[in-house]
Amino acid sequence: MPATQYLNLDFDSIKLSIKDYLRANSNFTDYDFEGSNLSMLIDILAYNTFLNSYNTNVVANESFMDSATLRDNVIAHADNIGYLPRSSRSSRSKISFTVTFPNNNTAASLKLKKGTVAVSNIRDSNYTFAILEDITVPIKNLKANFTEIDIYEGINIDRKFTIDSSKKDQKFILDNQKIDTTTIRVRVKKSVSEEIYTTFNPVKDIIGSDSTSNTFLIKEHTDETYQLIFGDGIIGKKLENGNIVEVSYVVCNEDAANGEQNFSFIGSLVKDNGDTVSSGGIVPTVDQPCIGGSKLESIESIKKYSSRYLATQNRAVTSSDYESLIPVIFPKVESAVAYGGETLNPPQYGKVFISVKPDNSSTLSLFDKNFLKGELKKYSPIGLDIVIDDLEFLSIELTVNAYYSPNLTSNPDSVKSKIFTTLGEYEKTNDVTRFGGRFKYSQVSTLIDNVDNSITSNITNVILMRRLIPKLNSYVSYELCYGNTIFAPLSSFYNIKSTAFNIDKYREVVYLTDEAATATIGNLWLFRMNGDIPEFLEKVGTIDYKEGELFIDSLNITSTSLPDNTIEIECLPASYDILGKRNLFLDLSIEGSNVNMIKDDISSGSDISGVNFSVTPQYNKTGFFRVS
Repeated sequence: MPATQYLNLDFDSIKLSIKDYLRANSNFTDYDFEGSNLSMLIDILAYNTFLNSYNTNVVANESFMDSATLRDNVIAHADNIGYLPRSSRSSRSKISFTVTFPNNNTAASLKLKKGTVAVSNIRDSNYTFAILEDITVPIKNLKANFTEIDIYEGINIDRKFTIDSSKKDQKFILDNQKIDTTTIRVRVKKSVSEEIYTTFNPVKDIIGSDSTSNTFLIKEHTDETYQLIFGDGIIGKKLENGNIVEVSYVVCNEDAANGEQNFSFIGSLVKDNGDTVSSGGIVPTVDQPCIGGSKLESIESIKKYSSRYLATQNRAVTSSDYESLIPVIFPKVESAVAYGGETLNPPQYGKVFISVKPDNSSTLSLFDKNFLKGELKKYSPIGLDIVIDDLEFLSIELTVNAYYSPNLTSNPDSVKSKIFTTLGEYEKTNDVTRFGGRFKYSQVSTLIDNVDNSITSNITNVILMRRLIPKLNSYVSYELCYGNTIFAPLSSFYNIKSTAFNIDKYREVVYLTDEAATATIGNLWLFRMNGDIPEFLEKVGTIDYKEGELFIDSLNITSTSLPDNTIEIECLPASYDILGKRNLFLDLSIEGSNVNMIKDDISSGSDISGVNFSVTPQYNKTGFFRVS
């Protein structure tokens, strides 16, 4: 039979192919293929062929990174190109506390022993926190001060292996799931009776390793467990028969404890003379709430970043190199972008600008910024300055004018609710929620049309909005970038609208607007309302419509009309396809959007001539200022 017949994955089609093949053979002329005996044999052949076809298909799929679905197979492909997927990450906090001693104390130092040191209750669940190594501090003036101790959520596990050279392929498997590989600590001693340990350190590659390097590699094994790989005497020090390998690590609950900042101390304290100290009455001070907990890297993320990581060759030269390395270094990242200073206007040579959107947050803490910058420095060329900027939100607000046929729905409010639900689902897609995101107008328009069969068409207006955070009671100039060309007919006004604010020159609230001098540039004006008529006061800056940038001269803003002391400034984009350039992160604002349900009397048949049809303009400019 042709390959297209016996590789079919449909049982009935395979069975029919076998029957057709037998009918074409003269030896089976006039046979009753529906008879019980022959039909049973054909069923067996078809079933066997089906299983073989299915297995062949699965094996072929699992042989390639893009089509593999089993985690262990994806891990194997990633391992072939030197990519180690991110492990689960423990939530980390910093605490400080002081232990006070009586006057008769003779001890010189106090040790906080490795292991569990604190416990916390989060949403009726108890979480323990541990330190990775013993911490010893001196006792001065009858006090022992433990300052900014790093504690890790999870249980500290200790494992011990004995090197047996009779085993040709001895493996060192850490058979727990949810291991935070950054907490793995390894030390080796020559034999059971030996007291001296040698510390071995993890490395990501073999560059710089020789026969004396006390290093090991970490590799994800099967079922989300991990394997330690030691040297062979050429690359990395080789372990000898009888050596004792002691491994400790933290098994965590991933991101469950993020944000926690209430701890009870339960650590074990021992003086240098061997006496223990009660932990009762010790109240730790939280220097940093729990951050950094994250889940095991997903299959989709491994497929996305493994090949890009290979392209970086463990160096950060191009912007894509930085974007590929950031998720490896800092796992709690939703999206990241990097761009060279030479792309700015004016250029800033010798700098690379980075913005990161963390999971469940809008900005990075100062601690995370410093950590990320320090880690990226290890990969970047000497002399290149890394600047980590906070992301800037570019809000997209929609006014959906949905035409509907009253013959097909008696509840337009229900259809309106469905439209909001659809917009909310689109807002969560990867098209929008990332740097370099793109709001695709035609897709959104089609989604709205398909919400309900009563919708006949829609005209959706788009507004861009950014929040200006002024420095109150100070003369400061501002630059606000939308990253998209602004719609501005020649000699037109009110393409830019703002909410109200006060400056030191005028008693009344003022607003910001524009005057288009040419097709590409214009002036910014302050105005106030005199009844229903706007009264222009003075020029306060310029606007570049093509680049979508506002340059506001030095103003002393004393207050704003919004409770968060911001000024909302909106504009009409020239194109309804919106891009999130550089550090702009798109935000499809559902709460800032409106849906108007309009009867389509032409479709309903009540106004076939269309003389009473309500037409909605594509660019709908109304009012002089933004109403928030």
